[in-house]
Amino acid sequence: MAEPKAVDDPRLWAIAYVKFFVQDADPESRESRLLLERDSGYMSRAVGNFALFLLDAVELPVNFRVHWTDSWVEVDSLRRLSPALRETLARRERYRRQGAGYTACPKYRLRQTAKDVVGMLWLAYQAECAPDPPLLYGSAPVVEMLDRYRTRFGRSSGPSGNA
Repeated sequence: MAEPKAVDDPRLWAIAYVKFFVQDADPESRESRLLLERDSGYMSRAVGNFALFLLDAVELPVNFRVHWTDSWVEVDSLRRLSPALRETLARRERYRRQGAGYTACPKYRLRQTAKDVVGMLWLAYQAECAPDPPLLYGSAPVVEMLDRYRTRFGRSSGPSGNA
């Protein structure tokens, strides 16, 4: 069996969709986003898995100081005490099910999850900046974080040939 190429990596498709989602004012980006939405089931799974990754890697450690290396007893006790953490873990389960392909309205869920991903990318940008981050308006920080994840996933997807 051949190694998957970087283009076949669903995380890269998810990043491309979210980037087009952020830059929707541009007519070319809007057309590209609508083209990617044609296969809304696949894109919904890809964006759901990317949202699950961001929730585990960014939102839970930044907002709740919860890491998945913590014991489940600690996480469960924190979940019982914090309604916000309970809601976030329910959202995590929704992203996990969406990533597995269990969603009734894939196009609607795809757009809702893309909106959530933009919020998590903004949170990741704020967490990586200095204590006094520069004020940036618009989509520049989100696009910068998407580019960082794209290069990170592009390198980790294995040998992809010389493209």
